[in-house]
Amino acid sequence: MPNTLNYDPTIPEGKAIADLFDDVKAIEDADGSWDGADVVDLLTGWFTRLGINVKGPSHQAGPIKPTAISPDATAGEITQLLLATPGFTASGYPTGNPGFFYAQDDSDNYTDFTLLTFPTATPALKRAAIAELRRHGYAAKEQEPTAGGGTVRVQGYVLLPLPESAGPVDRAVRVLYEAGFTHAASRPQAVVPGYTTPSPVSWRSGWLQIDVISKRGLGRESREEATRAAAETFTHRGLEVEMRGTESFHVLDPSHAPT
Repeated sequence: MPNTLNYDPTIPEGKAIADLFDDVKAIEDADGSWDGADVVDLLTGWFTRLGINVKGPSHQAGPIKPTAISPDATAGEITQLLLATPGFTASGYPTGNPGFFYAQDDSDNYTDFTLLTFPTATPALKRAAIAELRRHGYAAKEQEPTAGGGTVRVQGYVLLPLPESAGPVDRAVRVLYEAGFTHAASRPQAVVPGYTTPSPVSWRSGWLQIDVISKRGLGRESREEATRAAAETFTHRGLEVEMRGTESFHVLDPSHAPT
């Protein structure tokens, strides 16, 4: 019974698939099995001939090109990047400069990363640092505050653009991400001020509700400040925002932002 192919073998891409299968069948054992090491060698050569770096990231084979690819997330790389950003310095502590930071190489069971410490930085400065790092493709996220000040974990990452089909929720999340805010699914996860996933307002077509959540024990003034900062992220883009309480606001669909 003939197979129904899910590709076109007459085009270059289809021919490449057919050639790979032919090569594998050529080294097939007498019992029909395939030697794993031989197949790996074949795949490596096949990908290489197609222009794919087998040691590179997976996105290179896809249709969407990254917005940014981070360099190595070493303390030296991160330090140089932030030193080129206005408002930050790696010297002068303990003079009280709020832009002072220091970076340390670290790792866990999964990956290497850099841990940034900001002994006296304001929340706005820490968010500015996170936003700058994310703009360069890094995954940067504020950690639970410690006695030594606020810390930010930074590791290598690839930032992909939103597809044109992205909906208002995804667009709102991207706006907050680019501004340095931290996402938390629920209040227990909010070790630092962050936000929950935006949700459509049922009685206001084209509007989203965003809840800003904070770790337990944070005062009302600090919670209001975090909410205002998140709301201003959208007003700076020309979007209409309406405050709805200490930790909540409505924002017009981000796809309506002026171009």
